[in-house]
Amino acid sequence: MPKVTCNNGHTYNTDIYGATCPFCPNEEKTQMGNAPIGATQIGNLPLIDPPQVEPPPYIGRTQIGDNPIIETPQVDNPIIETPQVSPPPIQEQPATMQQPIPTSTNAVNVNDILLAQQLRSLKKNRNGHRAAWIILLVINFIMFTVSAIFVIGSVAIIDDLERDAANKDFTINDLNGKLSKMQKVLPFKINEIEIGNCYDNDVMIDDCGSKLYASRMRYFVFEINYTSFLERSEEFTIYYRLYQPGGSLRCFGNSTTYSIDEGDENTIYTGNNSMTLYSWGNDNTSIFSAGVYRIEIWCNGMCIKSDKFKLY
Repeated sequence: MPKVTCNNGHTYNTDIYGATCPFCPNEEKTQMGNAPIGATQIGNLPLIDPPQVEPPPYIGRTQIGDNPIIETPQVDNPIIETPQVSPPPIQEQPATMQQPIPTSTNAVNVNDILLAQQLRSLKKNRNGHRAAWIILLVINFIMFTVSAIFVIGSVAIIDDLERDAANKDFTINDLNGKLSKMQKVLPFKINEIEIGNCYDNDVMIDDCGSKLYASRMRYFVFEINYTSFLERSEEFTIYYRLYQPGGSLRCFGNSTTYSIDEGDENTIYTGNNSMTLYSWGNDNTSIFSAGVYRIEIWCNGMCIKSDKFKLY
């Protein structure tokens, strides 16, 4: 505590009394009767001034009624220092998504926030446009690849067709040469053989292609529908072989190779035509039994057609 000594030798504490010494006399004095302040008068006796006594160091004065001021002596008490207690640590509050309130010292420009939002939006749109461009490029690349494959495949197909055409030209020419040779051996192709029943004078009993009965049979009639390979009409000798239901060859006359001794001379015309062959038989009775027969048509030593038919 700071202590000072005044001009009168009084020591006092300036923190308590300030710059004015509390022990020095001032204009405010205590007066009893007619005595001036600072003196004592009893009756008519002369004034007696109190002796000046050097007061001990006091820290305060106390006055009760008209009694003189009692100065409280100053006692130097030991200073008790208060122990310093560390305040509890401040717990930080968790951060929240609440936006800070703008203050005068830390204000946020609204235009900056809007600009940042626009920039984020533009960036998002740019990323979307970039993805769209990438997808478009991939689609174009795929279409280009498919088109290239198609063009390459088309070129290969055209080359194959050209080779096939050349091969076909060769094949057709080759077949024409073979056909000219085959015409001499196989002048026509038989498409269908229809069987009928007639008398010796060619009067039909059952038309060709109708149902035939063994008891009604007199003479077989073989109607042959053919397609000619000839460029002009020519004469050919046509033979046939007739196999009975048991599988044996039915021969008429002395022939053992065909069913007739001599073949019939027939004119083979160009294009699609027909011809008729006849067998041996009897006008009065049937010489054929019921069952499945097989007939073969021969020309130039080659079997041209084989077919089966049934007699009921």
